[in-house]
Amino acid sequence: PVWLLSLWFSLFTLLPIELDKILISPTKSAIFGLVGAPISYISGANLGAMNLGSDVSQVVALTGCGWGVSMYLCARIWVKTQGEPIN
Repeated sequence: PVWLLSLWFSLFTLLPIELDKILISPTKSAIFGLVGAPISYISGANLGAMNLGSDVSQVVALTGCGWGVSMYLCARIWVKTQGEPIN
């Protein structure tokens, strides 16, 4: 849907502006993804925006791991193209 594409576009426009403090540290980025994503998914489910299924703990764990790895890789790319990491 268009609204979902708009959210992704907003995220990518915020990366260099608001998230640069997180992106310069791959470790902080991984923790941010590992913790932040499951919190947002659980919040969305509590608001009725989605259904996490019957095994919520598995969904939360997989979501956190997926976002943690993704954010770590994004931060590594960011550091490689923009500057040195601060760990």
